[in-house]
Order: sequence, then structure tokens, then C-alpha cells
Amino acid sequence: MNFTPVVWTHQGLSSVVNANGQGLKLSITHVSAGDRSYSPDPNQTQLRNEKQKVMVGGGEVLDANQIRLSALFDGDLEFDVREIGFWSNDILVAVHSMPNVSLHFKSARTKWVEVFILNVSVLPEQSVSFEVGINNANLFITPEIARIAHAGMIQGTSIITQAHQQMVLSERLRQAGL
Repeated sequence: MNFTPVVWTHQGLSSVVNANGQGLKLSITHVSAGDRSYSPDPNQTQLRNEKQKVMVGGGEVLDANQIRLSALFDGDLEFDVREIGFWSNDILVAVHSMPNVSLHFKSARTKWVEVFILNVSVLPEQSVSFEVGINNANLFITPEIARIAHAGMIQGTSIITQAHQQMVLSERLRQAGL
């Protein structure tokens, strides 16, 4: 499979230039996934068949040319992920898709966490940022954290019980003069 970069849309590029001209950055706020595969068109204003759109869950500037974004897709939907869209609120900024290629499969009632690295070298320097809506990584591991906390409380209770029994035994031995 060949690597195909994202296609920055005309409306996305226009938004970057407008924000940059005002001393602002374009903020990527959402990521969406759909089930159509094709060669993206810079004139696109939406995905061909969007199935789910979620807030950016995390982000980090890697260097002047790359930003890393994460997103959590969950729920009852099940579909072949063949197109990905990056949004600044309601403006489609960039699209990733390849003809006849499945990028991922989203199963029903499962969580799919995806990390994307966007090459922003074609844009004015430091003109794109991201807005994290929810820390999806924490949502993803919440059940595991709860189990770990519960196990820690059980262990703590056992340690306290053992310490109490040791104190009672020590007091009895002291009273017996041993």
C-alpha cells in the first residue's frame, strides 16, 4: 500500500490564511470517519458518507511541520473506515482517503482510539493548532483505573487488618510480661 497524504481543502486553506492574517491560528476541533473510499478533492466541503464525528481527544505539536491528534470513536455504529475528515468546527479542513482501501474497521459497541499525524508543512508556519474537547484517553481507560483503585483499597484494608492484629498480639504479650 502506498502512503497518501491528507488533502487540504480550499475552504480549509482559506480559513488558515484568514486566521493567520488576523494573528490567529486555525484550530482543529473534530475528526470524522466515513465509509467511502476515493481520491480526495480539495473542493470537498464534507465527507462523502460521514458515519461519525467526534471531538479531538488529544493533541501535541511534534515540530514545525507536524501535529499529532487523537480521537475516540465509540458507540453502536459498525462500518469500514475508508475516509477521515479533520474539521475546524463546521469547516472541513483536510481529508484522508484512498481508492479501494480500508483504513480501519469500526466494530459495534467498541471503542476505537486513533492517532493521526498531520503534516502541516504546506501551511504558514505555526498557523494550525488543535482544541481538545474531551481527554478521550482517560475515558478509554476509566474501567481499568476503577479496577486498579478497587484492588488498592482491598489491599489497604488487608494491611490495616494485619497491622491491627499484630498490635493486639503485641499488647497481649506485653501484658503477659513476655
